[in-house]
Amino acid sequence: MRTRARVLPAVLALVLGVPALVSGQCPDGSLPPCGRARVPLDTARYAILPFAHREGSAQAVLDGADCAELLAEAFARWSEIRLADKTRLYDALARRGERVPFRIPFDTAIAIALRLGAGKLVMGQLWSFGDTLRLTAGLYDVAHGGVSMREITTRVAANGAIGAAFNALADSLLGADPGDVRGAGAEQTRSLRALRAYALGQRQIREWDLAGAASHFRGAVAADSDFAQAYLWLGQALLWSDDTTPEAARDRAAIARRAGRLLVRLGGADAALLLAQEPMFEHRWPDACQRYREILAADSSSFAGWYGLAECNALDRLVIRHPSDTARFTFRGGYETAVQAYRRALVLAPAFNLTSERRAIERLPRLLFAERWYTREGVMDGSGYVAYPELEADTLAFYAIPGALAGAGREGLEPPSHLAAVARNRRILMEVSTSFADAFPDEPVAHRTLARALESVGTLEVGEPRSAIVEFGEAQRLERHAGQRARDAADRVRVLIKVGDFAGARRLGDSLLRVAPRATAGVAGVAVLLGRPSLARHFFATEDTAWLPSSADNQPVAIPLGTAQAGLALLAYAAAGG
Repeated sequence: MRTRARVLPAVLALVLGVPALVSGQCPDGSLPPCGRARVPLDTARYAILPFAHREGSAQAVLDGADCAELLAEAFARWSEIRLADKTRLYDALARRGERVPFRIPFDTAIAIALRLGAGKLVMGQLWSFGDTLRLTAGLYDVAHGGVSMREITTRVAANGAIGAAFNALADSLLGADPGDVRGAGAEQTRSLRALRAYALGQRQIREWDLAGAASHFRGAVAADSDFAQAYLWLGQALLWSDDTTPEAARDRAAIARRAGRLLVRLGGADAALLLAQEPMFEHRWPDACQRYREILAADSSSFAGWYGLAECNALDRLVIRHPSDTARFTFRGGYETAVQAYRRALVLAPAFNLTSERRAIERLPRLLFAERWYTREGVMDGSGYVAYPELEADTLAFYAIPGALAGAGREGLEPPSHLAAVARNRRILMEVSTSFADAFPDEPVAHRTLARALESVGTLEVGEPRSAIVEFGEAQRLERHAGQRARDAADRVRVLIKVGDFAGARRLGDSLLRVAPRATAGVAGVAVLLGRPSLARHFFATEDTAWLPSSADNQPVAIPLGTAQAGLALLAYAAAGG
């Protein structure tokens, strides 16, 4: 019986979690929903929106959004010009359901510019006739209700000189003579093949498909090895997707090697991003953090700046002796800085969570250390270390201990403020998740992310303004893929068990087991809970092995997938008394 008591909780981990009962709050200490402060208008900041590709036009090399991208690159040559953050602009478009082909109403465009703090707005129309583009672009004063300041109509030949034409269009809109500019602006390549690939990559970025974007940007640099913007955005796609494949490693090394030579072709803000990528890709974390701080000093609304600052601190695993107490060990990278930077980035642009798709619900709690069992791993002199999050005056701290010591399971290793630190991190998770769900009420992943956050803080049942059971149900209702709907149902079973509705859990579980696709993560745990271990083994998926314990000394260990799944099957029988 004692063996079974140890085994059962492990299998229940497939469907159960352990929440702490704390409540979410807004940054000012008030209860949700949180109001949004009005963003002050910057009269030198320009929001350049996708052009309307008029009906009846032939398909061209560039669409309306591509034209806006090139025009933005042309504007970026001027040092006194600031552009609305690209990721936040994409987020604003996504919130309003604006998709290709873009037909953005003028009042919507003004609202987007106001949200981004841009005092100037550029938008226009595109007609394509064979190998010629006809563009009409307008510049509007947002601070005065959208008064037209200038309108330019031009024709652009779809050939290798297309970038120069967009530079000229930008100069005309600004009423500026070419002079004190930096970089090549839109004139990045004379290869139409490279330009087409780059445009396709930017389209994938707008759709939050980072893997697809990286593939197209690779094609662009293969066609033109001096295409600085393509290298820059290949680097951003790799950073944001956390791509660890050998191909990505080669790309990172190539970008780091070429960065110095490519900088002269970029405007100030883009050059700063590439300058930060170089130390990131070479794992020189303190140097990367300094570069991202410089980006944020120039533009505190930069999503890439905040996310980069979070990553360079979070990824720095070097363990050092504490400066004021040499008997203790800490980390060189500050995770309090990382958490606050992640929070700032994801509240600025909640749509970024769409890049993670189904991984968002696992990824956010891990980034924010919002579960009790998450530890931070580090290394010192070749030896592994781990640390629990704890609080020091409401600041997140990590004091590392040797991995072998932690693996021995000795009592007293968990710091007294560990649970308080987790509770505080869960409040941040609630803020980020609520922002995501409010911004994208029709996205199942947004409701799923919020449901996990609500579950972590113990807001489970119907009757609350928002609850985990309701949000999981909404995610299941909106989800189009059968496998993910089954996972949402399994999550609902878990919540019903937590609130003590065992009859409801059985009814939902029985229904789920009849319709769920085989090899669906989370469903095997439902089968075990309902006393059907032989059925459970048919549902085990690769993702079910992710929670398996590591080695006794907390060092990385690779378990063959077949072995892990066989172990889970045996565990299922053991839990059921078989």
